[in-house]
Formats: sequence, structure tokens, C-alpha cells
Amino acid sequence: MRAGDLTAKTGGKSVFRADVLGDCDAAPSTAVVNPPPAGGPGPVVTVTVTVTETPMGK
Repeated sequence: MRAGDLTAKTGGKSVFRADVLGDCDAAPSTAVVNPPPAGGPGPVVTVTVTVTETPMGK
């Protein structure tokens, strides 16, 4: 397992940084950890909305 650096920048300035774990070179997993029960719920849709507000007059 290798550590990674996740950084978000805007206007040349770092606004968010996190050290994360993962292995980008690993083979994809094919295992199903918790299969849904037969006749159970199907896929659901998740919607994410990001709103960026800027102070007026600055």
C-alpha cells in the first residue's frame, strides 16, 4: 500500500490537501463483498450539487 497526496488548487493557491492511502498500480478487484439479497433493492441515483458563492464587493 502506498500513500498519495490529494491537493485541490484554485488561483494558484492550495485550498485543500489530504494524505490518502491507495495503490494505483493494483489490479482491479472482482470480488463482491456484500451482494444484495435476491429481490432486494436495485441501484439508486445520488445527485450531488456543488455551489460556489463569492462575497460581493470584494
